[in-house]
Amino acid sequence: MAINIKHSVITLIGTLLGQASLFLVVFILGRGFGASFVGEFNYLVSLATFLGTVTVFRYELACVTGDGDKSVYAMSHVIALLILVVLLCSITSYLLSVPVSGWLWVLVCGYSFSQILSNVLNAEKKYFLMAILRSSPNFFLLLIVLFQVFFLEKLSDSLLRWYGAIFVLVPLVFFAPYARKVYSCIEVRGLSWEFFFENRNYPLYIFPGTLLGAVATYFLALAIPVEFGAKVAGYFAIAYRLGAFPVGLIAQSIGNIIRRDCIDAVAVGMREVRSLLRKYSILLAFLAVAYLIFGNIAIDYFVSVVFGQDWGDAAKFFHCLSPMFAAQLVFVPISQAFLVLREQRKDFLMQLALGGGLVVSWGVMRLCEFEVMVSVLVFSSVGFFLYGMGVWFVFKSASEIRG
Repeated sequence: MAINIKHSVITLIGTLLGQASLFLVVFILGRGFGASFVGEFNYLVSLATFLGTVTVFRYELACVTGDGDKSVYAMSHVIALLILVVLLCSITSYLLSVPVSGWLWVLVCGYSFSQILSNVLNAEKKYFLMAILRSSPNFFLLLIVLFQVFFLEKLSDSLLRWYGAIFVLVPLVFFAPYARKVYSCIEVRGLSWEFFFENRNYPLYIFPGTLLGAVATYFLALAIPVEFGAKVAGYFAIAYRLGAFPVGLIAQSIGNIIRRDCIDAVAVGMREVRSLLRKYSILLAFLAVAYLIFGNIAIDYFVSVVFGQDWGDAAKFFHCLSPMFAAQLVFVPISQAFLVLREQRKDFLMQLALGGGLVVSWGVMRLCEFEVMVSVLVFSSVGFFLYGMGVWFVFKSASEIRG
């Protein structure tokens, strides 16, 4: 089976626009308001994204089906679950007097809602609409920031509110064509606990791996502000946004295409699946090598020109992180094969090794009281090794299945 270039390019462009818009927001905040402001903003966005990734316990994957009615039926249940979980979390945080803004929960809800709709659109192969959905929230946030900075000549302290509101309103627009179908589905079939029981494999086997993967992805963005302060977190945020940009670009766009193509390939046979994975892995490996070479050569000049000489620590963070990001660029999309091949247990074991290994490495560095750069470099080196092992594990798992 050939790689679906058209679908890959469409989703790639959508993710590119969304990531570029968010980076421009961070750039404006950094140049205009300093590293501390960037560090605080990045911490809140990372926290909301982390929570939004795990809020519905991976039940959103039940929406990825070739049957339109089943997809709508699944979507109605997952949206109901999302609303229930966010309400319970917000009420609990209020009763316990946890200092969390209500708008953070709005952003969590909007991000998770967007992921649900992305899976529905992916199932229907509406990749153009999926690309627009992914790029729109960050693009509208960029417009708001530009308006406030250049016309009002100040930036309000309600940036999180704007982001949360946008992340709810944009998915609602895309949900509108499905609203009547969802309402009819609920009216005729109702909401049933049987749905959650029948699809229990998602929370039981895939969710733990997703949680551990999210920990590996967002751990540094959440740990560094707490341990080293907002200013250091700001330098790290710039490096992380630059370094993670291609990873998110590939993982969110090509990763979905790999999953969809692998589903089609399974119907042909495992030989077709293995052939498809080899083709994608070669492409991804080439991109990872190019990323390592050109990224490390250009980063110092880019940071000094775009942000100024005072942001040199951001370039140092990038050098430390780049090996792990290169390995992620290959592993994250290829690991979609675990889901398609129903190898949830192996996916969980791989994510357990990744999440556990990275957290333990950071803990050891902090116990030894190494400086932040050394701690991040060790964290990245451990990640490079573990993600590389993950790629090998995917191919080993595919080779063990006969067919």
